[in-house]
Amino acid sequence: MRVISWNVQGLSTPATRDHLRDIIRTQNPDIIFLCETKLPIRFLNAKYLQPVRLFGGLVLMWKDGFVCDVVSCENNMIHAAIQSDPSQPEWLLSCMYGYCDYSKKKVQWGFIKDIGLNIAQPWILLEVGLEDLGFIGREHTWSNNNMGSDSKLLHLTQMGSDHCPIMLVTDYFQPKLWKPFKFFKTWLHDRSCAAEVAKAWGKSVQGSPGHKLIKRLQFTRITLSNWNKTHFGDVNQNVDSLQEQLSAIQALPFSQENTRKAVEVGRELDKWHRIQHDFHKQKSIDNFVKYMDYNTQYFHTLTKRKRDRYNIDSLRDANDDDNIILLLPPTNEEILKTVKGMESWSAPGPECFQAGFYKTQWNILGEDVCHMVKNFFSIKFLPKEINKTYISLIPKKNKACAPADFIPIGLCNTSYKIISKILVSRMKPLMERIISPYQAAYVSGRLINDNTMIAHELVHFMKKMEGASGWIALKLDMSKAFDRLEWPFLLKILQSFGFCEEWCQLIHQCISTTSLSVILNDDCLIFTQANLTSVNNLLQVLQDFNSQSGQIINFEKSSIFGIDFKVEPLHPNHFQLAFVSELIIPGTNNWNEPLLHILFTTDIVEKIKNMQLLQNEDDVMKWLPSIDGNFTVKSTYNKLMETRVQQQVSLNTVPKAVLKELWKMKCLTV
Repeated sequence: MRVISWNVQGLSTPATRDHLRDIIRTQNPDIIFLCETKLPIRFLNAKYLQPVRLFGGLVLMWKDGFVCDVVSCENNMIHAAIQSDPSQPEWLLSCMYGYCDYSKKKVQWGFIKDIGLNIAQPWILLEVGLEDLGFIGREHTWSNNNMGSDSKLLHLTQMGSDHCPIMLVTDYFQPKLWKPFKFFKTWLHDRSCAAEVAKAWGKSVQGSPGHKLIKRLQFTRITLSNWNKTHFGDVNQNVDSLQEQLSAIQALPFSQENTRKAVEVGRELDKWHRIQHDFHKQKSIDNFVKYMDYNTQYFHTLTKRKRDRYNIDSLRDANDDDNIILLLPPTNEEILKTVKGMESWSAPGPECFQAGFYKTQWNILGEDVCHMVKNFFSIKFLPKEINKTYISLIPKKNKACAPADFIPIGLCNTSYKIISKILVSRMKPLMERIISPYQAAYVSGRLINDNTMIAHELVHFMKKMEGASGWIALKLDMSKAFDRLEWPFLLKILQSFGFCEEWCQLIHQCISTTSLSVILNDDCLIFTQANLTSVNNLLQVLQDFNSQSGQIINFEKSSIFGIDFKVEPLHPNHFQLAFVSELIIPGTNNWNEPLLHILFTTDIVEKIKNMQLLQNEDDVMKWLPSIDGNFTVKSTYNKLMETRVQQQVSLNTVPKAVLKELWKMKCLTV
């Protein structure tokens, strides 16, 4: 992490603002603390102490991608709790601008002293405004021999202010990390790029079509990587160099030759500005590489991978004609159409080339790609190198630390996406026939809102139902645990729908040669009668589904909604038992266990037995039911009022006008 602190002495001068932009561009800080801004600043992630007229002004700014909670902002100090790594604890950052007045300075340092006496977490104090008197001897007067050896404090170039910016780098000595190759769209502006691709692709390779494609992509990566270093160069450095050239030419005496040179350099600068814009645009969309370090900081991407997830409920199976169409070898036109339909510059997989590269270089690599796809449909074998996948973990919340707190996103190779999209496009027309109409999500032409409306109507209908038997609704959420679905279960489901063995083998190659899971639909809503027999049958069905599929219900996100839910006796002949006293052995304070086991299930019996039976005390009515036999808030209120006014219980005790106003009151529900 990089933290910059600078007393800018006002941001009104162009030189100060330009130097600040240069620092941000060249140093890429995560946090910036500025003092004496003298002007208000507007920034998305920031905390301000506004200037008083044209004096003072503090601002703490930070980037997205980590947790920064400002806990205090007073006395020219800003304190923030930082968590830059989900696997590491929070640390406190205190940014302080020292007062010149002695009394105010005393208050500041008293506050800092209190923090030092009470804090147990790591703490960094950045102080601006002290005068450095120098020292002789050891650099530090105290050490607990536990200082971070990777941290370094740097003095940056002084410009625009009398004060020199300082930068704290917490991982200064971190070793250089391996970064996967990536093809940048800006390279296409250079005509020599296509020539380098053609040269690399022309190398002789022996083997299967899949092996040839893999090796030629590898040769292309090496060639373009060297070309980028020797020819294309650093984009920002080229822009800076051209700006310096243009400034030098414009400083020369006026002449036609100097004017011609200035126009040429200006055109070249415009070209590199467009390249720089495209470069930073692509980097902002896909910057997952810089977070791939030590498995301690989870890397993030904004890529989208479309995965078809089906909840299969049979209506009509696939027939022989369907299977013949599914297994037809794809034509070159079908393969090219699939490539053109893909997003061009999304985050790439391990092969490092996006669909945009395939589209623009199709005249060079199209023949090899088509041979690879056709060979897969012919021999029904997929090399594992084609199906390698990057996994990006996107946090669901701040301070995410457990695996369940992240959403795994698979970044697949473009060559694999071509195959999978052809399989999906061929299977898609059959979805309407084999997927239940009750499954609304992830099916073309259906809306998940339809099921939401139906669920509301069903719950409303349940509330209006009358009778001895009630109903319950269960919303089940499946855990998004990785590699949770069993492949044999999925293949058996496909076979049961009539898909032939050859088609199932193609699917099996796609799912078994990669570590990425296929996940079923997440949520489902189940309605059943509210009696023990129905509930037990439902639990058995869910248990069988879990054991066969490998899926697990996430009970933390699942819920149950009951309408007139009652504990029903197992035998209808015992409905004549109306009082709890009939379940107790006469003359004792013990439950009649044989009778309990006849009436209820074992778990209910155990709960009843845990109820304590008091001795030598009369039964007291604590809560009367309403006319329809239900226990309501109104009946409870009447019982409480009876005790207070010492009168006979009556459902009409509380006037309707009072009740009407009472139920309108807004209060917390416990």
